[in-house]
Amino acid sequence: MALVDVEANPLAQAYLHKVHSHPGVYCIALNRPKSKNAISVQLLEDLRIALDQASSEKMLNVLIFYSSTPGAFCSGADLIERKSMTDAQVCDFLSNIREVFNLIDDLPFPTIAAIDGPALGGGLELALTCDFRIAASNVTKMSFPEVRLGIIPGAGGTQRTPRLIGMSKAKELIFTGRNLTARDAQDLGLVDYVADPSSTAFERALELAKDMALSGEIHRPCSSFFFLTPDP
Repeated sequence: MALVDVEANPLAQAYLHKVHSHPGVYCIALNRPKSKNAISVQLLEDLRIALDQASSEKMLNVLIFYSSTPGAFCSGADLIERKSMTDAQVCDFLSNIREVFNLIDDLPFPTIAAIDGPALGGGLELALTCDFRIAASNVTKMSFPEVRLGIIPGAGGTQRTPRLIGMSKAKELIFTGRNLTARDAQDLGLVDYVADPSSTAFERALELAKDMALSGEIHRPCSSFFFLTPDP
């Protein structure tokens, strides 16, 4: 299947592309600049297509998720779109976002979230589906703000966050909606690396991906299985 790129399909809200300077490294770009990549029904559909393409790429060893817009990552669910949804449509959307995020979780190769801007609500949950998270040093907005809307994270954050930082700290973040900087998130264990001030998270992610891609042949058979299978 041919890769989608922004030149070929400027309406794609998420698309897969190669990194030609780094063999084995591919990226999925989030591409809704006006909304800072708010998660819409269309973005989820395009993301699903991109994930299907990624899964079929035999030369893909590492996958990076990033924003095509500098200084952004993902602002969470599209609340403007959500206002026009019926209750049934909201339920369908939540089911869809969980399913798509689980597809990322199940990918048979390492994944990296390059967080160069706010990661809020579903945007932070998207980052948590990845194996590694790298944030730019100037990122100041990472949170689960859902509690202020009278809801809780609905795309896996209530499960994935405790696995990373423990139940108590996860509950505090979710129940308070507390905002984190990149350094705060690293101290808690939500973020693995904070990029140098002279670099972007995407550039740091490329460095890590390049190192991983060198041993890429072992990733597909063992990337998730051996880490999730209990000892005999």
